[in-house]
Amino acid sequence: MVTANCPECSTEIRIPHARRAERAVTYYCAVCEKPVRVQLRDEEDVPGAGQGVRRRKVLVAEDEGLLSRTAAALLRRQGYDVLVAGDGESSLEVIHREHPDLVLLDLALPGMTGFAVLRALQSESGPRPIVLVTSAQARRPEEILKAHALGADGFIPAELLRDTLLFRVESLLL
Repeated sequence: MVTANCPECSTEIRIPHARRAERAVTYYCAVCEKPVRVQLRDEEDVPGAGQGVRRRKVLVAEDEGLLSRTAAALLRRQGYDVLVAGDGESSLEVIHREHPDLVLLDLALPGMTGFAVLRALQSESGPRPIVLVTSAQARRPEEILKAHALGADGFIPAELLRDTLLFRVESLLL
């Protein structure tokens, strides 16, 4: 793991992987969203270089195209492998096949809802953080409480996705 500090706000940025051919990488600060360019040292000095370090996988289970694309782009820029599903059934299939490290889950998925996905995952072993992403019109306090009771680990209002996604994901995975 390589760490650097954002020159704008001094937030520590953890870079979970390094590729052999890269001499420098650019990551985006989760707090101020400014790009941070990090010069890598020789391969033998870079932790994890050439050792097959596994990148973290995040499933974006969201049927709204703009939200899904925005979340995927933000996560990819930070070096995550991003999986995308647009409904509940597909989400469960991807979870069982790919075993993501974290799931961003829309409660209002078509077909099998986010609540049904949470219920299905309750009986499975293996902890996996699940963060809810919901729009203001679909968000009611009783729904959030119900989702937490079913195993959700966090909540991101859709209108604040750009501002809070990376902070929330990194706080659960690092």
